Amino acid sequence: MLKTSASLTALLLAAVLAGTPALAATENAHDGHGGAELVLSLDDGQKWQTDAPLRAAMETIRNAVAPVAADDAASSAEYGALSAAVQSQVDYMIANCELPPDADAQLHVLLGQVIEGAEQLASDEPQAGMTAVAGALEAYEAHFVHDGWEPLAH
Repeated sequence: MLKTSASLTALLLAAVLAGTPALAATENAHDGHGGAELVLSLDDGQKWQTDAPLRAAMETIRNAVAPVAADDAASSAEYGALSAAVQSQVDYMIANCELPPDADAQLHVLLGQVIEGAEQLASDEPQAGMTAVAGALEAYEAHFVHDGWEPLAH
């Protein structure tokens, strides 16, 4: 059921992104034709503004990831629970964030990485999922305004 929810969220994200015209496109290496590769960037050198639902969800993800990231011996059940927790917060963000269009487009770039990481956490690639979600949290810190944000300990 989680995989279905994650797939549904990914389809929703793809539909939202398809309607966003101002995203960077680069050449797709495998077929030689232009394909959309989304690139996370700053707002004219400044971090993007956030809203309360986005900040709350990202803090919840960070707080869920931190103890599992510190546990070198996490079980598949712990990774599965983390995947569900992350996906729940992604669903919350999609339903509740009301960012301006350009900031929202950048958020969706970031959420793509979070969704991929959540799917990997629930699969046979949990370490790749941890890496993806942790990387997304670092990218969030670097690209979005969030007073009081605490980065993950390395």
